Amino acid sequence: MNSTFFHALTGGTIEEVKRLVESNPTCLNAQSDETGQTPVFIAATMNRIDIIEYLAGKDANLETRDNRGLSPMDAAVVNEKIEVIKCLAKYGADINASMFTAVMAGKTDAIECLKELGADLEAKNRDGMTPITMAALAGQVDSIKCLTNLGVKVNAKSENDIAPIFLAVQAGQLDCVKYLISLGANVNATINGMTPLSIAVGEGHSEIAELLRNNGAK
Repeated sequence: MNSTFFHALTGGTIEEVKRLVESNPTCLNAQSDETGQTPVFIAATMNRIDIIEYLAGKDANLETRDNRGLSPMDAAVVNEKIEVIKCLAKYGADINASMFTAVMAGKTDAIECLKELGADLEAKNRDGMTPITMAALAGQVDSIKCLTNLGVKVNAKSENDIAPIFLAVQAGQLDCVKYLISLGANVNATINGMTPLSIAVGEGHSEIAELLRNNGAK
Protein backbone atom coordinates (compact mmCIF):
# COMPACT_ATOMS: atom_id res chain seq x y z
CA MET A 1 0.00 0.00 0.00
CA ASN A 2 1.55 3.29 -1.05
CA SER A 3 1.77 6.25 1.33
CA THR A 4 -0.56 8.42 -0.74
CA PHE A 5 -3.40 5.94 -0.42
CA PHE A 6 -2.67 5.36 3.27
CA HIS A 7 -2.89 9.08 4.00
CA ALA A 8 -6.13 9.33 2.03
CA LEU A 9 -7.61 6.55 4.17
CA THR A 10 -6.49 8.04 7.47
CA GLY A 11 -7.09 11.73 6.87
CA GLY A 12 -8.30 12.37 3.37
CA THR A 13 -11.70 12.82 1.81
CA ILE A 14 -13.88 10.12 0.32
CA GLU A 15 -13.34 11.77 -3.06
CA GLU A 16 -9.59 11.27 -2.74
CA VAL A 17 -10.08 7.60 -1.89
CA LYS A 18 -12.41 7.10 -4.84
CA ARG A 19 -9.99 8.78 -7.22
CA LEU A 20 -7.09 6.61 -6.09
CA VAL A 21 -9.06 3.38 -6.32
CA GLU A 22 -10.44 4.23 -9.74
CA SER A 23 -6.95 5.03 -11.03
CA ASN A 24 -5.45 1.89 -9.49
CA PRO A 25 -7.98 -0.86 -8.63
CA THR A 26 -5.28 -2.97 -6.96
CA CYS A 27 -5.47 -0.49 -4.08
CA LEU A 28 -8.79 -2.02 -3.10
CA ASN A 29 -7.32 -4.98 -1.22
CA ALA A 30 -3.73 -3.81 -0.83
CA GLN A 31 -2.13 -4.64 2.51
CA SER A 32 0.30 -2.55 4.49
CA ASP A 33 3.79 -4.06 4.44
CA GLU A 34 4.21 -3.13 8.08
CA THR A 35 0.88 -4.19 9.61
CA GLY A 36 -0.88 -6.29 6.99
CA GLN A 37 -3.92 -4.02 7.29
CA THR A 38 -6.18 -3.52 4.29
CA PRO A 39 -8.00 -0.30 3.33
CA VAL A 40 -11.20 -1.64 4.93
CA PHE A 41 -9.30 -2.43 8.12
CA ILE A 42 -7.76 1.03 8.28
CA ALA A 43 -11.12 2.67 7.58
CA ALA A 44 -12.66 0.59 10.39
CA THR A 45 -10.06 1.74 12.90
CA MET A 46 -10.52 5.35 11.79
CA ASN A 47 -14.31 5.16 12.09
CA ARG A 48 -14.63 6.05 8.39
CA ILE A 49 -17.99 4.53 7.58
CA ASP A 50 -18.18 6.46 4.31
CA ILE A 51 -14.97 4.81 3.11
CA ILE A 52 -16.04 1.36 4.33
CA GLU A 53 -19.31 1.64 2.39
CA TYR A 54 -17.50 2.72 -0.75
CA LEU A 55 -14.91 -0.06 -0.53
CA ALA A 56 -17.51 -2.70 0.31
CA GLY A 57 -19.57 -1.54 -2.65
CA LYS A 58 -16.50 -2.22 -4.78
CA ASP A 59 -16.38 -5.78 -3.38
CA ALA A 60 -13.35 -5.21 -1.17
CA ASN A 61 -12.46 -8.24 0.97
CA LEU A 62 -13.95 -7.69 4.43
CA GLU A 63 -12.26 -10.66 6.07
CA THR A 64 -8.55 -10.19 5.32
CA ARG A 65 -6.66 -10.34 8.60
CA ASP A 66 -3.74 -8.21 9.65
CA ASN A 67 -0.41 -9.44 10.99
CA ARG A 68 -1.98 -10.01 14.41
CA GLY A 69 -4.72 -12.20 12.96
CA LEU A 70 -7.47 -9.59 13.37
CA SER A 71 -10.16 -8.86 10.79
CA PRO A 72 -11.67 -5.41 10.19
CA MET A 73 -14.70 -6.50 12.24
CA ASP A 74 -12.39 -7.60 15.06
CA ALA A 75 -10.79 -4.15 15.04
CA ALA A 76 -14.21 -2.51 15.29
CA VAL A 77 -15.18 -4.87 18.12
CA VAL A 78 -12.02 -4.30 20.16
CA ASN A 79 -12.52 -0.56 19.90
CA GLU A 80 -16.31 -0.89 20.38
CA LYS A 81 -17.04 1.20 17.32
CA ILE A 82 -20.68 0.21 17.21
CA GLU A 83 -21.64 2.00 14.01
CA VAL A 84 -18.66 0.46 12.22
CA ILE A 85 -19.72 -2.98 13.45
CA LYS A 86 -23.20 -2.40 12.06
CA CYS A 87 -21.80 -1.15 8.75
CA LEU A 88 -19.47 -4.11 8.26
CA ALA A 89 -22.25 -6.54 9.19
CA LYS A 90 -24.55 -4.91 6.63
CA TYR A 91 -22.04 -5.82 3.94
CA GLY A 92 -21.63 -9.40 5.13
CA ALA A 93 -18.68 -9.39 7.53
CA ASP A 94 -18.51 -12.46 9.79
CA ILE A 95 -20.25 -11.55 13.04
CA ASN A 96 -19.97 -15.00 14.63
CA ALA A 97 -16.17 -15.09 14.37
CA SER A 98 -15.88 -11.63 15.89
CA MET A 99 -18.12 -12.60 18.81
CA PHE A 100 -15.16 -14.62 20.09
CA THR A 101 -12.95 -11.53 19.85
CA ALA A 102 -15.56 -9.54 21.78
CA VAL A 103 -15.87 -12.02 24.65
CA MET A 104 -12.12 -12.54 24.95
CA ALA A 105 -11.62 -8.77 25.17
CA GLY A 106 -14.54 -8.21 27.55
CA LYS A 107 -16.28 -5.81 25.16
CA THR A 108 -19.87 -6.09 26.36
CA ASP A 109 -21.31 -3.33 24.18
CA ALA A 110 -19.90 -5.13 21.15
CA ILE A 111 -21.29 -8.45 22.37
CA GLU A 112 -24.76 -6.96 22.67
CA CYS A 113 -24.48 -5.29 19.27
CA LEU A 114 -23.37 -8.50 17.56
CA LYS A 115 -26.22 -10.38 19.22
CA GLU A 116 -28.72 -7.78 17.93
CA LEU A 117 -27.25 -8.23 14.47
CA GLY A 118 -27.93 -11.97 14.62
CA ALA A 119 -24.72 -13.51 15.96
CA ASP A 120 -25.12 -17.06 17.27
CA LEU A 121 -24.22 -17.14 20.96
CA GLU A 122 -23.80 -20.91 20.75
CA ALA A 123 -21.53 -20.84 17.67
CA LYS A 124 -18.38 -22.95 17.85
CA ASN A 125 -14.96 -21.94 16.62
CA ARG A 126 -12.57 -24.30 14.86
CA ASP A 127 -11.52 -25.71 18.25
CA GLY A 128 -15.14 -26.45 19.20
CA MET A 129 -15.25 -23.66 21.77
CA THR A 130 -18.30 -21.47 22.35
CA PRO A 131 -18.28 -17.79 23.34
CA ILE A 132 -18.98 -18.54 27.00
CA THR A 133 -16.27 -21.19 27.27
CA MET A 134 -13.77 -18.80 25.70
CA ALA A 135 -14.85 -16.07 28.11
CA ALA A 136 -14.30 -18.47 31.02
CA LEU A 137 -10.85 -19.40 29.76
CA ALA A 138 -9.93 -15.72 29.50
CA GLY A 139 -11.40 -14.92 32.91
CA GLN A 140 -13.74 -12.33 31.43
CA VAL A 141 -16.42 -12.06 34.10
CA ASP A 142 -18.13 -9.14 32.37
CA SER A 143 -18.44 -11.16 29.17
CA ILE A 144 -19.94 -14.11 31.03
CA LYS A 145 -22.41 -11.82 32.78
CA CYS A 146 -23.38 -10.29 29.45
CA LEU A 147 -23.75 -13.66 27.72
CA THR A 148 -25.85 -15.18 30.50
CA ASN A 149 -28.04 -12.06 30.58
CA LEU A 150 -28.60 -12.69 26.88
CA GLY A 151 -29.75 -16.23 27.60
CA VAL A 152 -26.64 -18.41 27.47
CA LYS A 153 -26.72 -21.21 30.05
CA VAL A 154 -23.94 -21.22 32.63
CA ASN A 155 -23.40 -24.96 32.18
CA ALA A 156 -23.52 -24.84 28.37
CA LYS A 157 -20.80 -27.10 27.01
CA SER A 158 -18.38 -26.79 24.13
CA GLU A 159 -18.18 -29.32 21.32
CA ASN A 160 -15.77 -31.35 23.46
CA ASP A 161 -18.28 -31.51 26.33
CA ILE A 162 -16.36 -28.98 28.40
CA ALA A 163 -18.41 -26.67 30.64
CA PRO A 164 -17.17 -23.12 31.32
CA ILE A 165 -16.21 -23.88 34.92
CA PHE A 166 -13.62 -26.46 33.82
CA LEU A 167 -11.80 -23.90 31.69
CA ALA A 168 -11.94 -21.19 34.32
CA VAL A 169 -10.52 -23.61 36.91
CA GLN A 170 -7.80 -24.88 34.61
CA ALA A 171 -6.71 -21.34 33.75
CA GLY A 172 -6.65 -20.33 37.42
CA GLN A 173 -9.33 -17.67 36.96
CA LEU A 174 -10.47 -17.35 40.57
CA ASP A 175 -12.90 -14.45 40.13
CA CYS A 176 -14.41 -16.15 37.14
CA VAL A 177 -14.88 -19.41 39.05
CA LYS A 178 -16.56 -17.47 41.88
CA TYR A 179 -18.93 -15.83 39.45
CA LEU A 180 -19.78 -19.06 37.64
CA ILE A 181 -20.58 -20.71 40.98
CA SER A 182 -22.81 -17.76 41.90
CA LEU A 183 -24.75 -18.40 38.69
CA GLY A 184 -25.23 -22.06 39.54
CA ALA A 185 -22.36 -23.75 37.73
CA ASN A 186 -22.17 -27.46 38.46
CA VAL A 187 -19.11 -27.87 40.70
CA ASN A 188 -19.37 -31.65 40.45
CA ALA A 189 -19.56 -31.91 36.68
CA THR A 190 -17.30 -34.55 35.18
CA ILE A 191 -15.35 -34.97 31.98
CA ASN A 192 -13.16 -37.99 31.29
CA GLY A 193 -13.30 -38.83 34.98
CA MET A 194 -12.13 -35.37 36.05
CA THR A 195 -14.01 -32.80 38.10
CA PRO A 196 -13.37 -29.09 38.59
CA LEU A 197 -11.87 -29.94 42.00
CA SER A 198 -9.50 -32.58 40.66
CA ILE A 199 -8.33 -30.15 37.99
CA ALA A 200 -7.79 -27.37 40.55
CA VAL A 201 -5.73 -29.71 42.73
CA GLY A 202 -3.78 -31.04 39.77
CA GLU A 203 -2.98 -27.54 38.53
CA GLY A 204 -1.96 -26.36 41.99
CA HIS A 205 -4.76 -23.78 42.25
CA SER A 206 -5.23 -24.17 45.99
CA GLU A 207 -7.46 -21.12 46.47
CA ILE A 208 -9.81 -22.32 43.75
CA ALA A 209 -9.80 -25.83 45.23
CA GLU A 210 -10.82 -24.42 48.62
CA LEU A 211 -13.54 -22.34 46.98
CA LEU A 212 -14.91 -25.40 45.21
CA ARG A 213 -14.89 -27.49 48.39
CA ASN A 214 -16.70 -24.72 50.26
CA ASN A 215 -19.39 -24.89 47.59
CA GLY A 216 -19.94 -28.63 47.74
CA ALA A 217 -17.35 -29.95 45.29
CA LYS A 218 -16.18 -33.49 45.84
